Amino acid sequence: MHTPRKKLHVERKTWEEILAAVHKEHLVLLDVDGVLAADGDDDMDTHARACAQQLVSLTRVLLVTNTRDRTRARRFAQELGIPLVESPRRKPSARILAAIPHDEHTQFLVIGDKFFTDGLFARNIGGRAFLLKDRLVSPRDRLIITLSYWADDFFSLLFTIL
Repeated sequence: MHTPRKKLHVERKTWEEILAAVHKEHLVLLDVDGVLAADGDDDMDTHARACAQQLVSLTRVLLVTNTRDRTRARRFAQELGIPLVESPRRKPSARILAAIPHDEHTQFLVIGDKFFTDGLFARNIGGRAFLLKDRLVSPRDRLIITLSYWADDFFSLLFTIL
């Protein structure tokens, strides 16, 4: 039996465009690195914090991260008053859903910064992805992070053209 391929729904948006598009039926899965803080920064970006707090007032939000050390993500989740998804799986695996209470009618919205993790994660769980137009970066970012952003931007452009 042929399984139909899941559609890819990925859009690049500013925080303001994201907030305008979110509705109460969404279950938002919010990324940490590049979205709430630059990779490895200890504190949340002020603008991102304000936008995330507004997002929490609009709909149900869960924090999802691929970072192995989740200490910072737990602190961010506590500061925002939202749960952190605790799963041994990493994005873009749909197996993360085992750690997320949901039903067949759940409308997943992934807010992230990378096509290959957040965009494909959204596709794998049957949701949509909003990728930040201006991801948070730092001059202190490790070279591997900078290179991964460049590669991700290049390949996401190819996928949207094809």
